[in-house]
Amino acid sequence: MDSYKGLKVLTLTEAIELTKSLNWKVNLELKIQPGEMKDFPIVDQLLDEIERLQFSKNQFVISSFKHEWLKEVQKKKPEYSVEALVGFPGTEAINWRNFEFKSYNVNRNLTTLSEIKEVTKKGYKIGLFNIDTKENFLQFIKSGAIRIITDYPQVMTVLGYCR
Repeated sequence: MDSYKGLKVLTLTEAIELTKSLNWKVNLELKIQPGEMKDFPIVDQLLDEIERLQFSKNQFVISSFKHEWLKEVQKKKPEYSVEALVGFPGTEAINWRNFEFKSYNVNRNLTTLSEIKEVTKKGYKIGLFNIDTKENFLQFIKSGAIRIITDYPQVMTVLGYCR
């Protein structure tokens, strides 16, 4: 952790401005807040900032393990893309929650190639996180995953996949 001392973390405004200027598409993950912040209106704050900065809906997706927030986004801004995160690290199994959403980001360590094939055949869009090897990347893409979140994007680039 000492290696992070002194590093500046971008504010939401700075991150959106950078994303717009580079024409990237990003995942805006709403994180579960600590106890003293549990009542912070995170969804309203995010939606207000997106509108204020005129951030194109084609440049972002909103995700969270807290699915109530995603439902709130869908209710207030149905034109925005949301992705339910499933497979919180440390849990034993994926809880798809009756497939309430059209799109999911799944913990690769808690799923299988056959499960991803089965879910995508039902018409759900599946992204995966915790994919860090070339073999996993290729296997899950072939199984129907359409998005990969990785700490090693250079592996995807070498294989011809990019943003």
